[in-house]
Amino acid sequence: MSEKCSICGVVEVFSTDPDRDYCLTCWMSGDYFDQMLCSDERSNMLQRIRQLPNVVTARVFHAGDSAFQLAIVLTDGRMVMPGLGGNINGQQLVMPFVPPADQGWGVLVRRPVEADNEWAATTSPLPEKYDDDELVELVAGLDVALP
Repeated sequence: MSEKCSICGVVEVFSTDPDRDYCLTCWMSGDYFDQMLCSDERSNMLQRIRQLPNVVTARVFHAGDSAFQLAIVLTDGRMVMPGLGGNINGQQLVMPFVPPADQGWGVLVRRPVEADNEWAATTSPLPEKYDDDELVELVAGLDVALP
């Protein structure tokens, strides 16, 4: 007998893994990660980010190919895109992935720019890695627009 999903409470969970108590819909929609980042285990960091006055929205979405991205949109139009940070051949990378708490966040900041393409933006990777609390502080400090 199956049980209802621990996240949505609607869809039945048919997993053969006894530790999986969430449905595929909540996994694919990013709701699983949303709930995790709003938990005490992760210092309620996503709830805290959503409460910042310079944040329009903050959510996790399925970016494809088993990748999930946290996207934070600021009131000035910038998008903060935390993910798994890394450095390859001296180049700072941020991959769309919700890292475990002990690995820290890499951060990209995208700023829309006027161009022929309405999707044009400049993207700047930040050089540091941030734990959950530091990420909340970073986003709070981005209330002043970059030049």
